[in-house]
Amino acid sequence: VTFAKLTDVIDSDTMTGATNATLATSESIKAYVDSNGITQTTGTAPYFGCRAFASFNGMASTPIAPIASGNVASISRTATGDYTITLTTALPTNYSIVASAGHNISVAYGNSVDVYNVSTTEIRIRVAQKTVGLFNPEYVAFSIFG
Repeated sequence: VTFAKLTDVIDSDTMTGATNATLATSESIKAYVDSNGITQTTGTAPYFGCRAFASFNGMASTPIAPIASGNVASISRTATGDYTITLTTALPTNYSIVASAGHNISVAYGNSVDVYNVSTTEIRIRVAQKTVGLFNPEYVAFSIFG
């Protein structure tokens, strides 16, 4: 009777000691992915991921609690229709921002959504409408890719 060699099992959240001949525990794999998962952009190109996002009620009082968010430390309205978003983790130097604003109860044509004063840790969003100028929309959303 011949017995196959048992494969070594590692229990390391950093995968220290992992080789092509070892197995890892599910806890180790989850911890490793949570800390080094798909949100990282190391490796070979092309790899582009969402670095930050949020949706929020632009009519809410400051500080504004987001409806949903990722990598957002705070959202504040600095003036009518003018929002400052501070990020939890700094962005790389090259990134792109997509932003939108409107009302859930009716269509609001002619909104202008401008992103300005961008840095690796903060962005500003201004929302205006052709007939009223700067205003606080019911819904503002943005995503940052890089």
